[in-house]
Amino acid sequence: MIWSVIPEELWSAQNQIATSYQKVSYLQKQVLAEKKADGSMRLVCLLSGDPRDFLDNRFAPGTIF
Repeated sequence: MIWSVIPEELWSAQNQIATSYQKVSYLQKQVLAEKKADGSMRLVCLLSGDPRDFLDNRFAPGTIF
């Protein structure tokens, strides 16, 4: 089970991820991120089945890494 506000069509393995989003690993968790012009990434959505992960501020939407 994945807790996310992003529709499944955007992140599921069967479908292509939205044009500017990439599925990447960040702090050993799968996230959707958007690559910025300077090479950094902006976290868009945490893809996790553990509800406790969503309480971790390091995975807040908009986080730059």
